[in-house]
Amino acid sequence: MKFKLMQPDQDELTSAMKRYSQQGNREAAKMERAKLKQLRKTHGIYPMISMFNVFQMPVHLVYISMINRLSFNYEINPAILSEGFFWF
Repeated sequence: MKFKLMQPDQDELTSAMKRYSQQGNREAAKMERAKLKQLRKTHGIYPMISMFNVFQMPVHLVYISMINRLSFNYEINPAILSEGFFWF
């Protein structure tokens, strides 16, 4: 929701940044990039923090597959026969 609110401002800054970089004006492009970072900071949008959620997915998949393997293989964990769910 926050991203949609700042989308027009971000589009304006990115178009200005592209325009300056095509003209060869690196300093102005850097200033526009700094403005974009400041805009994201004021709206509370941090793209790198959202990337951590993508890295959690493999951990969850391994965890679920491990629980599944332990719950159906009685040779690995015989406590499931006597204790039921409480072995976990």
